[in-house]
Amino acid sequence: MDNPLGGLFGKVSGYYGTIEAQGRGSLHCHLLIWISGSLGPDELRSKLQSDGDFKNSLFAWLDDTIKTDVPSSKTPVSKADAVYGKRPAGERHPCTTRCPKPPTAPDQFDTEFQRQLYRIVVDSNWQLHREMCWKYLRQGEKRDDEHCRMRMDGSTRPQNELDPETGGILPRQSHPWINAYNEVIIMLLKSNMDISFIGSGAAAKALIYYITDYITKAALPTHVAFAALQVVIQKVKKVTQEAQESGRPEACDSAARQGQQLLSKACNALIGQQELSGQQVAMYLLGLGDGDGDHYTSHEFKTLYWAAFRGWLTKE
Repeated sequence: MDNPLGGLFGKVSGYYGTIEAQGRGSLHCHLLIWISGSLGPDELRSKLQSDGDFKNSLFAWLDDTIKTDVPSSKTPVSKADAVYGKRPAGERHPCTTRCPKPPTAPDQFDTEFQRQLYRIVVDSNWQLHREMCWKYLRQGEKRDDEHCRMRMDGSTRPQNELDPETGGILPRQSHPWINAYNEVIIMLLKSNMDISFIGSGAAAKALIYYITDYITKAALPTHVAFAALQVVIQKVKKVTQEAQESGRPEACDSAARQGQQLLSKACNALIGQQELSGQQVAMYLLGLGDGDGDHYTSHEFKTLYWAAFRGWLTKE
C-alpha cells in the first residue's frame, strides 16, 4: 500500500484476510483486496456495457492477472482432451522446490520458471474430485461433475464475456479442471490457490457472501478462551479470599471445592468446543498476522450487529 506505483494488482487501498485451519491443521488465508480507483458494482456494470475501450482494458487486465490454463498450453482445452499429467516418478514435489534465481541469461530463468509453474499448477490446482466435493449433496443428487461443490463441472469459456441479462462478468475458463491462479502468487506460495475478481452480478454477490461468511465465522479464538478462564480464576480467588476473611474453616473448604468445580467445568467446556492444531497454537504464540494471530488488515473495522439492527428496523 505504501508503494505509489502499486504492486502486483495495482495500487491497493485496503485489505482484510482471515486465517483458518483445515481439518488436518494446516493454515490458509482468505484475503479480500480493494484496488484503488475501483468502481462500484452499478457503475462498473454500466461502464462495461457502454464503454468498449474500458471493457477491453479491464478484460486484458483480468487475462494478465488471473490464469485458468495449463502454463504450456496457449489454447483452450476441452473436457474430452484434458488428460491429467502425473509427476514423473522420482521427481520432487514442486511445493518443496525453491523458486528459480534470476541468472545472467534471461531465457534460462524463463525456462525454469515455466517448468516449475507447469508442475505446481498441475499438481496443486488441477481439480480432482474427492469425497469433500460432494459433502453437501442433497438426497437424490448424483456424485458427478455438475454437483461438485467446488463448482468445477468441466465447462470452459474461451474468453471473458458480459452476461447479457445481469451485465456481470463471466470469467474466462481456458481449462476444464484448472482452478484460477496468479502466476507470481502460486510460485511464491508453492501451494494450491484460488483467485477471483469481484465485479458485479450474481457471481460478485456469491463471492462477497462466501468471503464474509469466512471472516465472520463464529469460532472461539484462543485469546478469548484464555480470557474467559482468567475471569473464572479471578472469581475463584475472590470467593476464597472472602471465605478466609470470614474466619470459618468450613466456609474456606466449601469455597475451595466450589472453585475447583467451577474451574474444571469451564476448562472442560472450552476444551470440548475448541480444536487447535500445532500450527494454530504456534500462530497465536508467535503473534502472526496483525498481532493476534488470526487475521491481517489495513484498517480497523467496527462490528455491525446485523441481526439486532434488522430486528430494530422491522419493529420501527
